[in-house]
Amino acid sequence: MIDLPSVDHFSDLPQRLSALLERKGMTQRQLHDRSGVSISRINEYVKGKGGPPTLPILNRLLDALEATRDELFSETKGAVAQDSARMSLEERMAGLEEQHSFLEAEFGRLKLAIEHSLKSIAQRPGRKDGSRNGNAAG
Repeated sequence: MIDLPSVDHFSDLPQRLSALLERKGMTQRQLHDRSGVSISRINEYVKGKGGPPTLPILNRLLDALEATRDELFSETKGAVAQDSARMSLEERMAGLEEQHSFLEAEFGRLKLAIEHSLKSIAQRPGRKDGSRNGNAAG
């Protein structure tokens, strides 16, 4: 059985859809471009004119918004979206910390390699004066 929102949820669909568009940083035009639903139909849903979208159209809108029905119809008005965003942020932070650790280790290895190369160059005969070809400047 398909879990559909109650009729009460559709009564505030305009506010919920507008809020979701804003949270996603998307315009009605962008939603149209991504979903294929006409701009006039999207405008009707946002303004509360006409009836609610059919299930296939609702799914196209949600897919274009990269959102779930829970995110749109949640009683907590966005708590699911906030949890998803928080989890996503935590995952991104973990990835950045991993990259930071890798870069620190890589920097350490490069620093040691450069120091070793400089010591090796300094120990070569004929390089005491810093000349490149081994001839004394003069």
